[in-house]
Amino acid sequence: TFSVFAKKGERDYIYMYSDVVGKGKSFNLANGTIDVDIISAPISADIKDYGNGWYRCSVTITANSGAFRVGSCLASGNFSYLGDGVSGVYIWGAQFESLPYSTSYIPTSGAIATRLADLVTGAGDATTFNSTEGVLYFEGSALTDSPNIDGIIRIGNPSDYIDFRYDTIQNRVQIVVRTGGVNQTTSGVVITDTTANNKFALKYKANDIALWINGAEEITVTSASTPIGLGELLFNNFQGKVKDLRTYKTALTDAELTELTTI
Repeated sequence: TFSVFAKKGERDYIYMYSDVVGKGKSFNLANGTIDVDIISAPISADIKDYGNGWYRCSVTITANSGAFRVGSCLASGNFSYLGDGVSGVYIWGAQFESLPYSTSYIPTSGAIATRLADLVTGAGDATTFNSTEGVLYFEGSALTDSPNIDGIIRIGNPSDYIDFRYDTIQNRVQIVVRTGGVNQTTSGVVITDTTANNKFALKYKANDIALWINGAEEITVTSASTPIGLGELLFNNFQGKVKDLRTYKTALTDAELTELTTI
């Protein structure tokens, strides 16, 4: 995955293209949209608004060698533009990663660099969480809509837990409630885009478990026991962006959950 931060100048378009496989995309920096294919389509392409006219553009392809190019376009898809010496675009933070998605910017200072994953384990204790009822609230996004392993945010212990998960099924989220080593529910729902920012609230209470997404109740479970001795908050194989994370010691009302999760 090749990514770059770009902002329009005198020109509105950039292209990102792989020499070795002849695949790429152009991007419209005037309105923040993905434009036409360059030669042929990559595996995927993405553009995200970073404010003040800046966008992060990325393309993902399969290639073992060769070069990626990024440059300005005179018009949509016209990547043979030679320039006039004064007109162009602004570009910063180009990054190439052996992943099917881009991660946050990693300063490299001209050399290959890697970054260890951020870890969250052992946050809180049994006095922090209410095992009888509560809410796990999360606002954020996944890095990919089809992870190769479930990305988990959990309140619990090895045998009893409340899970919110990004599922390996494309654009699917799942809730798992486990009590005494027995799953009470493993319900899931497909949403529009797990890589976009979404608001989730997982309410748990005996025979009243629900997942609210962006202002609507999407999963309802009316027969389930609640876990015992919820002891910590942790992330497990989670690859995404966290904008807000909270726990509540009471099961909020439907009106409160609607207000909390409305985008």
